[in-house]
Amino acid sequence: GADLTDKFAIIWKKDGGEIAREKSIVVSAADVAGKAVYRFEAMEGEKLRGSYEVTVSNVDDGETGSPGKSFWIVCG
Repeated sequence: GADLTDKFAIIWKKDGGEIAREKSIVVSAADVAGKAVYRFEAMEGEKLRGSYEVTVSNVDDGETGSPGKSFWIVCG
């Protein structure tokens, strides 16, 4: 498949509010209190051409350990 991402305006949202207009974002545990829903929308002009969302949880499940790594969420 071909990467067509550059043909679209990519809009990132967190819990319904716009947070970025770029191809990818970085999310770390500090960005999430409990859980958050991240969504991207691929727009061609005013037309929605595609979207996807993921729910991310910050889990406190025991003793404090070493800090985890950030991860990328990439459209395309």
